[in-house]
Amino acid sequence: MDESALGQVIELGSGVFTLVHLNIRSVHKNFDQFLVFIEQFNLGHCDIFVLSESFAVSLTDTYNIPGYTTYYNNGNVNRNDGLMLFVKSHLDAQVTHMILQSTEVKISRVELKIKDICFGISAVYKSPTINENAFVDGLDVYFENNVSNDIEIFTGDININIRDTRANFVNEFSFSNGKKWFRCL
Repeated sequence: MDESALGQVIELGSGVFTLVHLNIRSVHKNFDQFLVFIEQFNLGHCDIFVLSESFAVSLTDTYNIPGYTTYYNNGNVNRNDGLMLFVKSHLDAQVTHMILQSTEVKISRVELKIKDICFGISAVYKSPTINENAFVDGLDVYFENNVSNDIEIFTGDININIRDTRANFVNEFSFSNGKKWFRCL
């Protein structure tokens, strides 16, 4: 992880909420480097860290950050699958894990309230082997049934080239729930 990874830092509302997403490519292999990254770039204030491609994690108690609660979604599509989330312990967060309709993709959902703003965070890892159309259709159903907060954040590693005009992902990723969506790449 280097300075280019800071491009993954999303800040909303003048520091009201901060989320960092990184593709860790194995928590077991890279967790110590992740802790150094947090310290080196002074990211200890972040509210949520989302790590995709966590790989299989048998002992989640091994991976802790002081002041954070750890959540793991135990993805099992392939060896790269899995999400690990670290949420500030003082936040009243509800975390659930579910499978997207018509796919094997596990999605982790965090709901919390900070300074009277309700946040919904959906984090996902989609294997390149999962059918893109089924994934987009599953997301459509998921967001139709789960988006109800002031601010919704969708983050993760979707393994779709959204710049590829053949994929048409951005055009298909339009939901009928009336919410506005902004891409942050």
